Formats: sequence, structure tokens, C-alpha cells
Amino acid sequence: DDGQADSRMPVLPLEFDGAGGSGAASTGRRGARASLSENYTMRTMELMALFEEKLPNEDSFVDFIAEILKQAPTRFVRAQRTYDMLVLVSDRRLSVRQHAPYGDIMLRRGGGFRV
Repeated sequence: DDGQADSRMPVLPLEFDGAGGSGAASTGRRGARASLSENYTMRTMELMALFEEKLPNEDSFVDFIAEILKQAPTRFVRAQRTYDMLVLVSDRRLSVRQHAPYGDIMLRRGGGFRV
């Protein structure tokens, strides 16, 4: 390794900054935070509303598996909720902590929780 950047590495589009939006919907406003309704599905917004209820302040934690997934009626819905949770984590609306593989997934409000 000579310390040079690999020219084969893909370059992300300018609209995706890893913190300002989901990356799925391009707003063209680099670094600007978008409202929930601009980039998220109704299902993701419903999950965010559930997190608002479960996480009343910045010091609150929720056990994702015990308190969110176990309420889901089917494996399909559990998979959807897991995906939506990861979207919210990637947008810094939630902060995730897992101390060991296959361990509890603890969530709390991220820096972008309120928009």
C-alpha cells in the first residue's frame, strides 16, 4: 500500500452526505437536513413516531428487539422495522449500541432526532 487512493473505489453522488438525508431521495441541498416527509416512507415515519413515544428524552434507551420487534406480528414486518431502524440510524436520527454480536440492540435519540 503506497497511501494513494484507489481509483477503482466508487464515488458517492454529491447529494448523499451520510447525515443529511436517506440517500434514496436526492434533494440537491448538500448538508441540509430534510424533513421526515421528504425522504421517508409512511412506514418509516410511523416507526419514528413510535420512537418519539418510547424515547421521551436524550437519556432514554429502548431495547429494539424486546420493545419494538417482539410487537411485530410477522417476520416480514420485523424485517421491515429492522430496515427502517437502520435507515433512521444512518440518518443519525437514532444512535445504536450493541455490546456483543447477537446481543441486545439498544437505541437512543441521535443528533438528528428532531427535525
